[in-house]
Amino acid sequence: MIPSWRENKDTATGRRGTAATVVVEKLLGALADRGAKLDELAAVGAEVVARSRSLAVAARAQTSPATGQPAFALAPDTLEYAVGIHGERGTGIIDHRPVEELVDRMTGDLLAALPTSHDRVLAVVNGLGATTSLELHAIASLLHRTLTLTTRGIRPLAVLPGTFTAALDMAGFSITLTAMKPESTELWTAPTDTPLVLPSRPLAVGAATAAAPRPGPYPRSPARRSTRPTRTSSTPCGSSPTRSTTTSPSSTNSSATATSATTCSAEYRRRARPTYRGPTA
Repeated sequence: MIPSWRENKDTATGRRGTAATVVVEKLLGALADRGAKLDELAAVGAEVVARSRSLAVAARAQTSPATGQPAFALAPDTLEYAVGIHGERGTGIIDHRPVEELVDRMTGDLLAALPTSHDRVLAVVNGLGATTSLELHAIASLLHRTLTLTTRGIRPLAVLPGTFTAALDMAGFSITLTAMKPESTELWTAPTDTPLVLPSRPLAVGAATAAAPRPGPYPRSPARRSTRPTRTSSTPCGSSPTRSTTTSPSSTNSSATATSATTCSAEYRRRARPTYRGPTA
């Protein structure tokens, strides 16, 4: 229950799906590829929604495009618990705590909220915008351990870390758990072709996932040829591109050699210089 001082009848939003939308869209997309009609898709989508629960936590709100300031204020060493991706306030503010304890609490709350049996779940660790990939993978590893190595005894189909449903530059993450049926597992592992590429090697892999084709929107491209020029003796630049120091004006051959060597050196540097393709991180 969201306290009345945080939301009222005019602002209350109820449950927010967060990254569960990725699960719903992936499963329904695979089902549509099999020729399912709209009524069937709507029914399966409603069932997947009922089997999914998400919970997000933030250490800093997203920056408001209108004001350039955080959408809401948080005191130091506090976390907004159950925050929404549009800046909706959560169920409360909690003290900052070790991430292991935070993941354990979030997992317990999610499993308690799932209305169906959940011995087999799909888990998504979603970044909210300012959380790095390294941090998300660490959280996913903790989640996998929390699900499998405790008395919970959950078998995760997969644990997928990544930024799938961001809240601009919010500093935080969400965890989504979906109780999976056998037929849903086949839909999840079906190949897909979208701009959003799901990890091809999730942290926890079930048998069905391991046998699935690698997802991705683009076919594997042929090996790129090296852009470094090949030195051959049949070209003017086949020799080592060093500038000649012979500049005697009395020798026409020496002058020609110097000009040729200088041109060769410049051509070699032009072809060998790597092309800048933008930042990689």
